[in-house]
Amino acid sequence: ASGLKLLPESLQHGFLHRLDVPSSGLLFCGLSHKAFYELKLLLAVGRVGREYLVLCHGLLAPQRLEAAVHWKDAGGAPTRCGRGKPSLTRLREAAHGFLQGEAVSLLLVALGTGRRHQIRAHLAFAGRPVLGDGKYCAQETYRRDGRWCTQNCLHRQRLRLPGLEATAPLPAEGCGFGRLLQALRAKDAASAVLLRRVLATGAA
Repeated sequence: ASGLKLLPESLQHGFLHRLDVPSSGLLFCGLSHKAFYELKLLLAVGRVGREYLVLCHGLLAPQRLEAAVHWKDAGGAPTRCGRGKPSLTRLREAAHGFLQGEAVSLLLVALGTGRRHQIRAHLAFAGRPVLGDGKYCAQETYRRDGRWCTQNCLHRQRLRLPGLEATAPLPAEGCGFGRLLQALRAKDAASAVLLRRVLATGAA
């Protein structure tokens, strides 16, 4: 992502949220005190839409994933337990296919909540981790993923505010997410339709 020197934190300007490293996509940044707090309020009341393209291991159908996410410490991965924060991830569309014989799913994902690593944690909890995810994949799986990608196949493609929408196509450079989609062999006709749509525009 292109860099932006933030003003002192006490002035409350700057980025309102983050992207998991290493991922790609859009970010909101408040360039003034007023804009920062207006965006912060919209986030708090659920008026900001966030959509992602994700490539994960295995076949996964559109569904709601709800599992509380709890962080034990700053450096580890989250766990699911009773005292975790309620979290909702919506898998809106799915294209199923194969990469060199391995089943994968291209997902259009929307966030109901915005917990740290939420999509990655929920997909791992469902047994379908994101391709190239060194934190949530088994070590051997992550090593094999290195044949295809060098970072998470997770891209924030769209942000929505009331009266405003921004879309970012898959980056031409980077981990090779777009290149992997070109090599993906669709499993069925419906999957082929979604895959063609993403390949044509870089977004769903």
